[in-house]
Amino acid sequence: MATLATRSLLIVANAGVNSGTQAITIRLNHQTGHITGRFTGGTVYFRGDTVGLETYLGMPSSIAPGYNERWISFTSTDQGYTQIAASMTLTSALDQVSVSAPIAAVHHASVDGVSVDVIRGTTTSLSSKGQHGRATVDVAAGGAHLPVRYEGTGKQGKKVAKGQVTFSQWGRTVDPAVPSGAVTASTITVPTSSSGSSGSSGSSGGT
Repeated sequence: MATLATRSLLIVANAGVNSGTQAITIRLNHQTGHITGRFTGGTVYFRGDTVGLETYLGMPSSIAPGYNERWISFTSTDQGYTQIAASMTLTSALDQVSVSAPIAAVHHASVDGVSVDVIRGTTTSLSSKGQHGRATVDVAAGGAHLPVRYEGTGKQGKKVAKGQVTFSQWGRTVDPAVPSGAVTASTITVPTSSSGSSGSSGSSGGT
């Protein structure tokens, strides 16, 4: 019997209207990767380990080790920039909170010391072909009932996808520092081989 590959994605983010930061952990089968992202001043910056660069940014394995833990900058002229930049904003973070019918009965719980109402349902946001997976959103029990944590599952081809988004510090100004010494994404190329030609590394972040 074939075993489906499992991919899980944990994102801890600070998201503003036009800025944001992300700390991303990717688990694919027995591998774990990490990516740190910043969006500030109209430029996106990523830094990660080799596994994170390969699985999250799509960097070829032949060059990923050379950019291990180095900041890489993406501007509006780079392929995939619009999608990457938008994924780090508050609007994108809220778009991920997708819970559809059937909705299970709400019950009360506590998340990191915050009293929450737990809502369970389904989602298609993590599936490539619209399949329904389980979803849970924890909403603050008091005040404006803002989301505290969201968890969902889905399928990407034959892989089981899992996602978790944690929300905190609502109302805080997000103004990340610009990393120094960043490598411009457009200058990253795949070395020429005897069976192929060189070209820029493909890079497309996702949540």
